[in-house]
Amino acid sequence: MSVNGIENEQDEKEVLNTVKTMQEEGRVTRISVDWCAEDVLSLDTTLTPQQVEDVLTSIKNALDATIGINWDVIQFHIDQVKEG
Repeated sequence: MSVNGIENEQDEKEVLNTVKTMQEEGRVTRISVDWCAEDVLSLDTTLTPQQVEDVLTSIKNALDATIGINWDVIQFHIDQVKEG
């Protein structure tokens, strides 16, 4: 298993050991935020079901973790899908 951003093998092992310990202690080791069709449609109610799916798929495929997903990103993908 490789840890993003960790180049030193010893540091990587320490990170993985820390995470394993946290999991064994029942601590939070992962978070996620879900965006859904309702979010997309809240910005544009004229989208078809296929367009909504295309927007969500486009966002997922183009995800830039340094930016994340926010309302501006969703609107950008809506605009891209509508432009065809």
